[in-house]
Amino acid sequence: MSKKLKFCLIGSKTNQKTEEDNSITLLVKAAKKANVILNNIPKGKIILSIDNNSGFSVSGNDVDIQEQDLFIFRDISELIHKASNTKVRIFAELCTIASHIYYRLGKPVFDSFIISGSQTNTKVIQAYTLMQAGLPIIPTYAFFRKDQVLKNIDKLHFPLFLKPADGSKGRDTYLFRTREDLLGFLQNYNLPIFYPNIFQEFIDNDGDYRIVVLGDEVIASIFKIRPKDSIVSNMSKGAAAIPVEIPQELKEMAIKAAKTLKIEFAGVDIIQDRKSGKFYILEVNLSPQITLTSYYSGVNIADIVIQYLIKKCRESNS
Repeated sequence: MSKKLKFCLIGSKTNQKTEEDNSITLLVKAAKKANVILNNIPKGKIILSIDNNSGFSVSGNDVDIQEQDLFIFRDISELIHKASNTKVRIFAELCTIASHIYYRLGKPVFDSFIISGSQTNTKVIQAYTLMQAGLPIIPTYAFFRKDQVLKNIDKLHFPLFLKPADGSKGRDTYLFRTREDLLGFLQNYNLPIFYPNIFQEFIDNDGDYRIVVLGDEVIASIFKIRPKDSIVSNMSKGAAAIPVEIPQELKEMAIKAAKTLKIEFAGVDIIQDRKSGKFYILEVNLSPQITLTSYYSGVNIADIVIQYLIKKCRESNS
C-alpha cells in the first residue's frame, strides 16, 4: 500500500473565509477526496534560518519540510499587519524559499513561475513581456511621478483607465473619458510619486473572457458580463458570467500568454474590441480564484488541479 502524498500550502491560510480562502477551501476538499494530506504554513508563520554552518532552512506551523512531497505557493505578494494595515512586500523572499525547495531539496513546486523569481505580478512587466512575445496587449503607460503625468498628458489617448500595477480585483480603478477628467483627478492627488498607478487605454467591449490555463491545457472558460453602470467586469465586484466554448485562436493565445510569463496555473483575461473585432490580452492572473469560475463554468477546477499535482508529484519522483 503506497503512502499518502503530502502537499504543503505556503502563503494562504486554510481556515479563513475570505474570497481567496473560499478557493483554498475547495482545494482542501479536493485534496481530502483524493486522499492527499494538505499541510499549511501561512505567511505569518514562516520562519527562515540562514547560517554559515547550517545553511538555509524553512519551517513553520510544525510542518516538517523534508517530509512534504510537493509545495503549493498561493497569495504570496505581501504580508499585511492587520492592526496597522501596513503592507510588506514578501514576493522576493517567497521566490527564494521556492527556489531552495526546488533546486536544493529537489521537491516539485506549484506554481512554477515563483521558481524563476520573475516579477510577472505587475501589469507593466506583464505587458512588456507579452508584447515581446508578439501577443496583443492593451497600450499601457507608467509614470513614476505626478509631474510627469501632467507633462505628458497631451500624449495620452482617451478614454483611459487608471489602475494599480500590482493587481486590485477591480478596486481603485477609474475611467477618465477626457483630458479634463484626468486633470480633475490629479488636482486632488497629493502625492508626488504616482507609481504603482498605471494607465491603460480603454477598449470598447461587451465584457471579457476568463480562460483558465493549467499546464498546457485550457481547463475552463467563461465570459464575464459587467454589471450595469460598472466600468469593470470582476466577479469579485458583482459581475456575472456564462460558460462559453472559446475558439481555438483564444485557446492558443491564452496558453501562449501563460507560458510566456512562466505561469503554470493562470487566469487569462481577454477582451474583444467591439468595433474592430480584435482580441487583446487584458491581464494574466497568477493565482486565479477558483470558486466563482467553477460555479459559472460548471467545471470542478479544484479537483482538476489536485489531480494535476498528483501527476506532477509522481512524475518528479519517477
